[in-house]
Amino acid sequence: MTIGGELTNIKNRRDYSGGNNPAAKPVINLTTMKVYDCVLDASKDYKVSAESIRKSIKNHQACKNCVWDYYNANKEYE
Repeated sequence: MTIGGELTNIKNRRDYSGGNNPAAKPVINLTTMKVYDCVLDASKDYKVSAESIRKSIKNHQACKNCVWDYYNANKEYE
């Protein structure tokens, strides 16, 4: 492969980071009712690690004084 070919391949790759990843799960902040495409987007907004929000969901504990859960479009939230 030539250098030019490698650059073309890099440009043609899709960006699967954050909410663009097909495996990303949307999350909801149950305190503000704001839905995020993924944990990473929520962590950037609240300036905490993504792992902190994941642990918050798993352990049913608050993170940054907010309650988090994985978003389910079929579920009604109050």
